[in-house]
Amino acid sequence: MHAGVFLFSITILASLFEQNFINYLIALVFLGFGWNFYLFQELACLYYLIEKTKNLKPRVSMI
Repeated sequence: MHAGVFLFSITILASLFEQNFINYLIALVFLGFGWNFYLFQELACLYYLIEKTKNLKPRVSMI
């Protein structure tokens, strides 16, 4: 997740300096990489949490 956020910050920095084709292309490339790293890390975390909660048994509490 940290790699994705880092690549998003590179995207923002590349977009702020100068608005020409090369910086736009660099920003789009880093945006794509950042999106993929962030998405895969979040999906791995979600998969871990789902697998962890599969073994839980429901408890009934009487109030």
